[in-house]
Amino acid sequence: MAKHNLKEKPILSIAYVEIFSSFKETRIPLIKLSKSKDGCTGSATFLFIKPKAFNKAIVFNSSLNSVKLISNKYKISTTNLHIFFKKGKPFFLKALFLFIKKEDYFLFFNFINLYANKKKLTYFKDFKSVCNII
Repeated sequence: MAKHNLKEKPILSIAYVEIFSSFKETRIPLIKLSKSKDGCTGSATFLFIKPKAFNKAIVFNSSLNSVKLISNKYKISTTNLHIFFKKGKPFFLKALFLFIKKEDYFLFFNFINLYANKKKLTYFKDFKSVCNII
């Protein structure tokens, strides 16, 4: 009788940023986090410098009305966007996510941890932590 090594297949987790509908942004944004004193609410500012989504074909054929953070289980989106231009061309995108409820902030941190693991990024709580490593 043959033995079978039955292991559960891991569920492939996904985490990506979508700037235009069905367009996964490949550039890594700078992310600035803030939180309230009680830690229940906060914000995340995503700063994209020359995002790939600003290619002419995409910009002129679509309207930019939201940025979405997408994972297996949920989507987090914002319409609080600012586009900065340089020499008449879109150069910089700033997306602000506000988290009023504790649950929203928790979902965001789940997403950002997954996103960081997928992109092989490191998170530091403060600048002093970075200085201690260097």
